[in-house]
This record gives sequence, structure tokens and C-alpha cells, in this order.
Amino acid sequence: MNGKLEFPEVEVAVSEVSRLLEPKTESEAQIATSLRGLAEAKEKLVALRAEARTNENAEYLKAAKKAWRASIKAHELSIVAFRGDTVSYDAEIDAIIKRVPEARQDN
Repeated sequence: MNGKLEFPEVEVAVSEVSRLLEPKTESEAQIATSLRGLAEAKEKLVALRAEARTNENAEYLKAAKKAWRASIKAHELSIVAFRGDTVSYDAEIDAIIKRVPEARQDN
């Protein structure tokens, strides 16, 4: 015996929590990336709205505004999806910790 007490249930629970923390962290990073992209897209749309419309640039402005609106919508949907993922990971982690409190990794 190596002097270390072994608790298989705790070790399995800790492993499960660790396995869930990695994709949760990735989802949180994706939220941050999408928030930055959303801010950039909104800035671009504001700049396009401020640009003077001429006969030469009318079609460009129309298309560019449409593209940036689509980009804004895509970023918003990504944020919602990644937040949903994060909530799911949190729920799974909470369920494990309720089942095996010793699996908490903040100590």
C-alpha cells in the first residue's frame, strides 16, 4: 500500500468535473470572442450609417449594411449558443458536486 487512501467515487467525480471544465472554458472564450466581434460589427454598421450616400456608393452601402447586420445577428446567435453550452456544463458540474461534494475543485 502506498499510504494514500483511495476513494474511487471521488476520483471518478473529480475526473468528470475536470473533463467538463475544459469545454466550459472554451465556451467562455468563444463568448468573449463573439462579444468582441459583435462590438466590431456594430461599430462598422454605425460608421456605414454615418457615411454620405452618393450615386457611386449607394449599392455598396446597401450591401455592406446588410452584411454587417447579418454579422451582428450571427454573433448574437453564437453568444446565445455558447451561453447555453456554459449553462449546461455548469448544471452537469453542479450535479456531480451534489452527488460527490469532495469533487469540488475550488479548494
